[in-house]
Amino acid sequence: MMIMMMALEKVAAEHGGSLSSGYFDCRGKLHKTIVGISTPKLVNGLGIDVDPQDGSVIFRYDRQNSDSGHAEQLCRDISRAYAVTAVMQAQKRLGYRVHVLEEKKDSSGRRVVTRAVKV
Repeated sequence: MMIMMMALEKVAAEHGGSLSSGYFDCRGKLHKTIVGISTPKLVNGLGIDVDPQDGSVIFRYDRQNSDSGHAEQLCRDISRAYAVTAVMQAQKRLGYRVHVLEEKKDSSGRRVVTRAVKV
């Protein structure tokens, strides 16, 4: 869960958003999830849960009156940030010094290049 929170905090900062306890539907009702993220473009937020059966991550949001393109971009950004953070943490545990060389945003999202050097 620590890696997921690190990834969510990064994505929230990238999008000028914040973390919460869930997301709101179009009627203003809070749907509690493990964690939520809201941004200026997705004010009702996006909830993140984990399926207890198989451990898969589930993204939830109310599609009514929401920018679904932005919600999908958030999902991709969260997945990217999680994967990069998990790999970097694993490399650190294996004795590597790890840092981000390059991070670029383009029309397809963000691209991250890291370097790991054995110490």
